[in-house]
Amino acid sequence: MTGTEQIARIERLFPVLTRISIQDRKLIYDAGQFIELPTGQMLMQQNQQCQFIPLVISGQLRVFTLSAGGREMTLFRTGPGDTCLLSIACQIKRQDFPALAQVEEEASLFMVPIPIYHQVLAEQPAWKDYLILTLYGHLTSTMQTLEAVAFNRTDRQIGRASCRERV
Repeated sequence: MTGTEQIARIERLFPVLTRISIQDRKLIYDAGQFIELPTGQMLMQQNQQCQFIPLVISGQLRVFTLSAGGREMTLFRTGPGDTCLLSIACQIKRQDFPALAQVEEEASLFMVPIPIYHQVLAEQPAWKDYLILTLYGHLTSTMQTLEAVAFNRTDRQIGRASCRERV
């Protein structure tokens, strides 16, 4: 069971929890668990089944993919007051985790078990809205990163081609 001080900390970072019923909050706090993870610890492996939705209390997680050649590409980072986009998406699509999640800075997480997640999601519009907004925030951040990479490379290629034409 989660203590009063821990609950206050969670609710400061995740005020959406104060907008759901007391009964569902109690369900989340009774079933959830705090974990502390050191820097470098893997939280999720690719193709692993999601058992929990992590709420980041402190620290930072990095979600990334690996190419066949072993190169890493960071998809996004998740810090205090946030949750993992892919863990949520896995539950919506009922699929395994498609990437890797590693602790980038020593982290404290509150882990909400998947059955509780589904029960609360079904009954509480505020929780559903929070998750949709979280998905949207990560999606727009990822889109901005991809846009910057794509346009920067194009700009450099155009610049190089222009230089060659002048020579």
